[in-house]
Amino acid sequence: MNFDTTIRKISDDFSLPNLPKIWLSDNVKLPKKLVAYIRRNSGKFKDINFAKGIEEFKERTAGQVAGKVAEEIYVSLYSEDVNTVYKQVKKLDFTTLEDGAVFYSGERAKKIAWLYALKTGSKAIEQTKGGMVFETWDWFNNASHKVKSWGKPDLGNDQSIVWAALSKAYAGKAKGSATVFQEKVGEIFKKCEKPMLDKKGIEYKIYDVKEVTNIKQFIAEIIN
Repeated sequence: MNFDTTIRKISDDFSLPNLPKIWLSDNVKLPKKLVAYIRRNSGKFKDINFAKGIEEFKERTAGQVAGKVAEEIYVSLYSEDVNTVYKQVKKLDFTTLEDGAVFYSGERAKKIAWLYALKTGSKAIEQTKGGMVFETWDWFNNASHKVKSWGKPDLGNDQSIVWAALSKAYAGKAKGSATVFQEKVGEIFKKCEKPMLDKKGIEYKIYDVKEVTNIKQFIAEIIN
């Protein structure tokens, strides 16, 4: 990561409260993209309790990464850059069984992917240890904390950037073959998951599910 400005300087410049004390060390620095983001959106960041967020994140990632690594991952979530986030979140556990990675694009496809995974012992991204950190994390998903947005970075942390990075990391852990459910070709699959699967030589079968109405029947048919 490209660091240049200390958190102490950012804190002093913008009077940002609630920063973890350890971050105020002169040895702790922020990524350049994050510095630029805070400078453009300093008013919004005053309402984010970084100390609370990072402590929760460290608790949620315990057993996957050490505390210091968890801090580095947490900082990257605000960088507005997929590759910056990816280089950090790939340290989390996105392990699946051989032939057990399941991808999806669309809400109906998500329901199908989750149920298919449960029936076959596979895992969609949110069912891995790394994915569960974010999927069920109130801090990350609560709009009142100004970290919930999708494709709208002016509203706070852009979840589409974070999930794109998580998806790239998840695809990077796929083994054997993979299964893909799509209502359409999603941007994250096209730009992050597919390139990684192709790079690793992972074969995958794509199911078009936009016309599926009976999910249980559909899954039973493709499993049998």
